[in-house]
Amino acid sequence: MYVHEKPTTDLPLVDNSGYSLRKGKLDLIILRYMAIKLYIMLHSPGVAEEQGLPWLYTLEERHARSHRIVIYGPQELLSSNELYFVGFVSCKRTPVDAHALHEMQRIDTKLLGEIAQVTDILSYSSLKLHADNWFNLVLLRSSYTRAQLKELATHRYASYALAPLYYEWIRLHNGILRASGAQPELRLQTTKYYTFPEGQAPTMRLFEHKMLAPASEFSFVEQERGKGSNE
Repeated sequence: MYVHEKPTTDLPLVDNSGYSLRKGKLDLIILRYMAIKLYIMLHSPGVAEEQGLPWLYTLEERHARSHRIVIYGPQELLSSNELYFVGFVSCKRTPVDAHALHEMQRIDTKLLGEIAQVTDILSYSSLKLHADNWFNLVLLRSSYTRAQLKELATHRYASYALAPLYYEWIRLHNGILRASGAQPELRLQTTKYYTFPEGQAPTMRLFEHKMLAPASEFSFVEQERGKGSNE
């Protein structure tokens, strides 16, 4: 169970939850970079195309950072002008429980296989940053696919059993991707900000974004949520 904190009416640029407009913008810049890399691979698939679906790429970014791209629906990605995305940004605990670390690595591999069975999931990308933290970007055919993803047993186990042991916080972004060649734009709709204070119940705050223009320019207001609600 997550405690949903009651928000203030007018959210400043930084509030006491730890979420800020600047952090949202920075997250979106990195998620858009990941989307651009995905569309570059779509337009020049190379060997992966010959090996059948899904197409799997492991790219080495600057500073030896790993970038994994899994493409399940290349034709639909290329032909669709508008898709939905989920962006998962996290901070790992320091130190992290050894069992939780092993389990998260195992679940990551298992989840990739399960995602392939959800036909409306078109791609899944992961980018490693400093301190072994990751950005994840999932592209979806429709907004309803998010509910299908949540119902996967492995996803539920990771979300409810492992997340409080493994993460300090999670920012979960939802929005729309508009494609134009290899230069996709991301527009943010909502952000769920989860915190996992040690020895306390996890908390979640929902931010509803007002989309003003391209991905890099937006404002947000926090939506009212009651305490003690289930996620």
